[in-house]
Amino acid sequence: MAMEVEKLEPGASPLGGLESADPLERLLDVVVGREETLGRALHVLELADKRGILNLTADLLEDFDEIIEGLIGVLTKPDPDKLFANGGALLKAAKAFDVNALPTLAQGAAEAMKRMADPNPSPQIHGAWDLMKVLKDPDVSRALSAMMAGLKGLGAALRAAERSE
Repeated sequence: MAMEVEKLEPGASPLGGLESADPLERLLDVVVGREETLGRALHVLELADKRGILNLTADLLEDFDEIIEGLIGVLTKPDPDKLFANGGALLKAAKAFDVNALPTLAQGAAEAMKRMADPNPSPQIHGAWDLMKVLKDPDVSRALSAMMAGLKGLGAALRAAERSE
């Protein structure tokens, strides 16, 4: 059975005006009536300690800035071996890239993001029938066709890559 949670007024202390009392008295007042919850919390802490999770968490929090900096360094530092290994494939893909289509695709992507961020998107879809009506829209049909053509090209390239391995 779930316990009812006390709701505090904004700015109210969970200690009920006991801020100036002795710390042990404050702790006792907070714990009274919540013995079962406190017991479960202590059990969870004991399990976490036995399994090393508390030490791991403490180490992670103590070294958090260094860990993040190291991770960012690994992700942003180019690896020359990878660059040389994939350079030929990247060059081949770059030569096959149609730069004339880029402005149209960029403009379409910008318009899509603008409309997706609209808090009241149009058209509103509330079910299968609304979806069927929207699919008849020439703009939606064109966008879906372009996406499907892109997926078909990606699939063909992936299949060709699998065959060459």
